[in-house]
Amino acid sequence: MFSRTSIAAHLILLIIPITAIIFSGIFGYSYWESLRLAQKDIRTSADRLADATVNKIESKLVAAQKVSRSLATFAECEGRGADEIHRFLKATISDNPEIYGAAVGFETNSLEKDLKYFCPYYCNRSNQVEYADLGTDKYDYPGWEWFSLPRAAGVPAWSEPYFDEGAGNVLMTTYSTPFFRSEGSSRRFLGVATADLSLAAIQEQLRNIRIYESGYAFLISEKGRFIAHPDKALFDKNSIPILGEAGRRMIAGETGFEGYSCRRLGQECILSFKPVAANGWSLGIVFPKSEYLADLHRMAKNLLITAAAGFAALLVLLMLTARGISRPIEGLTTAAEAVAQGRIRRAEQIALSHEKLLRVPEGVKARNEVVRLHQAISGMVRSLDSLLSQVVNSSENVSKSAQRLDESGRQLEATVTEQAASTNQVNATSKEISATSRDLANTMQQVSAVASDAAGLAGEGMRSLAEVRSAMQSLLDATSEIAGKLSLISETTATITQVITTITKVANQTNLLSLNAAIEAEKAGQYGRGFSVVAQEIRRLAEQTAISTLDIEAMIGEMRSAVSDGVSAVGRYTDQARESSEKVVQISERLGRLIEQTGRLGAQFGDVNEGMQVQSQSAAQISEAMHQLNETARLTKATLAGFKKITEQLNDTVSGLQGEISRFTVR
Repeated sequence: MFSRTSIAAHLILLIIPITAIIFSGIFGYSYWESLRLAQKDIRTSADRLADATVNKIESKLVAAQKVSRSLATFAECEGRGADEIHRFLKATISDNPEIYGAAVGFETNSLEKDLKYFCPYYCNRSNQVEYADLGTDKYDYPGWEWFSLPRAAGVPAWSEPYFDEGAGNVLMTTYSTPFFRSEGSSRRFLGVATADLSLAAIQEQLRNIRIYESGYAFLISEKGRFIAHPDKALFDKNSIPILGEAGRRMIAGETGFEGYSCRRLGQECILSFKPVAANGWSLGIVFPKSEYLADLHRMAKNLLITAAAGFAALLVLLMLTARGISRPIEGLTTAAEAVAQGRIRRAEQIALSHEKLLRVPEGVKARNEVVRLHQAISGMVRSLDSLLSQVVNSSENVSKSAQRLDESGRQLEATVTEQAASTNQVNATSKEISATSRDLANTMQQVSAVASDAAGLAGEGMRSLAEVRSAMQSLLDATSEIAGKLSLISETTATITQVITTITKVANQTNLLSLNAAIEAEKAGQYGRGFSVVAQEIRRLAEQTAISTLDIEAMIGEMRSAVSDGVSAVGRYTDQARESSEKVVQISERLGRLIEQTGRLGAQFGDVNEGMQVQSQSAAQISEAMHQLNETARLTKATLAGFKKITEQLNDTVSGLQGEISRFTVR
């Protein structure tokens, strides 16, 4: 397909579809992204508008609830008369202009026994507070929903919107709060306090909401009836037949944002709905799609027009560019065909003529790819002309060199023959060296084994010296322990001497006391004879104690002398044992160094053995290398024979090359 079309047509057929796809992708993405953003914006606007509108509606409803509860609290107090209720009710309406009307309706005969109905009603009409009496047989307020619902349920309630001809004569909704009176443990129903909201204000508020050109807002009650809608014919009608599933969701108190086919506007719309929490109503806001997407459609249309104009301009520019590229390439194609036919001079002339048409200054490096291609092809033609000329000269030189190579090959063959003979002699000598090295390595291996055995015996001697050293250290420790115990005995003997000295002193004191006792007994006469005998016995015992103490002291002195001699002897023995231990340590260190030197000698013998093994291996490698060198010489001789054949082939190739070059026209 590519070979049958020109470059210009191929560029157009390739770029136009790709450009169209890119434009379509950009436009589609831009449109859908803009549509998504528009829907996001409309949803945000709908939520804000719904929240603001619901808040305004709920503020009115909450105000009505507060008024109703306040009236119920007031009416529930005992002793409230009709006049007080009238005054309080009127004041409440005056102070709350957002409330359309309010009433306090008592159960039949509850306020006064002779008064069957009592239900005063005040309302704001034309900026004035007006009064209406609902306590008549004609109105019969106990049958109305705003009275019957809270009475039955016992809790406040919102009534469905209704048109009250007897009270306000307007469309309204009522919040009713029941009030009671405690009677013992039970509560008795007294009546209902109400607060009315006119729906006209809420309808006007919804009509004032501007949603594009034809959008609108509406309100439905808890039972699904329309309260506010641009189409007044829908008031008080059920919303489900009109709204469908959206109406059911609104009655259920849900919040939503969904598509809606509006029969009133005759187009597809977006319905946003939100519940009014105070009384169960639901607010709906309708957004026509054609209106909130009008700006998006206008932008898409303008974008399509702009894209079409740009696409047309791109097509024209592409055709001009393709034509500007294809025309110079035609000249290059003609020059290449001339080169293929061997007309180098003709190709060079065509290239030079197109360079003049392109107006390329000589020596200036162009940036345009076509111009650079022209310059490259012109240079290629000139280089090819020069190359072919050099090839002609080179082929002649190669032919002469081939002849010289043939002569050199013959000389090299003779030299290789002589080298092979010398290699055989060297190979025999290397085998003898390898055998001698092998015998010497075996001898060194035996010497190394003997050195290893000597090192083992030296290690055993080292361990024996360590055991002797340990025994001497144990003996030294035992001697030190004996000396310590003898010192302890000497200290104990000194303590005993002190005790004996104390006993001697006590005996002397006892002797003096017994003498004094004897003197006192003599003074006492016959009454002191018994005491005198006791004193004599005590003195005799004291003297015996003194004598025994002297004997013990003499024995302790001899013991101390003997212990001192033993301590001195043990000390001298300890010093001698310490000196002997130190000498054993010195001898052990010297023998250790000797054994270490012996071990090192074994390691050195091992190193020498390894060296001899390596030398033996090296000798074997030399022998193997000489054998390989001999093989190499043989192969070299065979290679020279092949080289001779290649030289002959080279001569034949040069002849063929000269024949091929002869068909090119060169300078």
